[in-house]
Amino acid sequence: MRHADLRPCAGCGLGVCRDGSSFFYRAVVTQQIIDSGAVQRATGMEMMMGGHIALARIMDGDPHFTAEMPETVLLVCFPCYVSKPLAELIEAATEAAERESS
Repeated sequence: MRHADLRPCAGCGLGVCRDGSSFFYRAVVTQQIIDSGAVQRATGMEMMMGGHIALARIMDGDPHFTAEMPETVLLVCFPCYVSKPLAELIEAATEAAERESS
């Protein structure tokens, strides 16, 4: 990781090695969204094929059932890693990225 890639902890906003530790965590989180239309089409094809999933997959291919949202990269110091839930860290990182972009 280069100097330009370092940023404050997503949990506390302080340096990632603030506690004197020589390690921290980098997490890449990608949110997935279900494409309900694709699921319904696949289910319909399976029903048309009499419940034969393998045959339905041959006929319909292997469609994507999800869409990926842009990934969020988190840097987290050890104290925040052990004390804060992942959802809180993701929210803080998302808000920080929005502030940087505006």
